Amino acid sequence: MDGEVQRSPLPPRIENRVQVDNALRALQQKKPIPEIDFTLHTMEDGSQVSTMERVCKGILPLPTPVLSAPVTA
Repeated sequence: MDGEVQRSPLPPRIENRVQVDNALRALQQKKPIPEIDFTLHTMEDGSQVSTMERVCKGILPLPTPVLSAPVTA
């Protein structure tokens, strides 16, 4: 029993046709892609903020890291 492959009761040609029909039906009945505005974020309290600007305007961005002096060989 273990390791046995379950065979479909349909002949391979009919089974392939059923799979193709199912795939075509899925493509034809596909729902439209929802339009998501990634520039808006909904906060926990329900308010929406723009991702294009800072939420906390009193906090300055971190300075760019200073690279060490080049190592000479």
